Amino acid sequence: GDFAAALARVRGLAMGRRYRRGSLQHEIKDDADVSRTRPTVRLNRSASIVLDACAPGTPADAVDSLAERYPRVPRDELEPAVLRAVRRMVDASVLVPALAVSEVGAPDESLPVLS
Repeated sequence: GDFAAALARVRGLAMGRRYRRGSLQHEIKDDADVSRTRPTVRLNRSASIVLDACAPGTPADAVDSLAERYPRVPRDELEPAVLRAVRRMVDASVLVPALAVSEVGAPDESLPVLS
């Protein structure tokens, strides 16, 4: 009951959070992001799709993109996989929340600031 509802609410919030690219400088080579000035971060094809959809966008956008690419994979499997990938990319500074201040600069000013 309550735990399942709370979990669904948290997942919904996570799926709707907007992101942008972090401080990692990269280029795509053979389906991998390769940093020029920092440790290398390599992404497989699915993670590259997640990155492209989330910056700028949301994990929900990434699920939609992956569902188009892999129509046989159920969405209820894609959602947790996308959230794990986003968490790893945030931990590696590949992605940052859209409203966060980072080395890249100020938050995206085109997005509303909620108080």
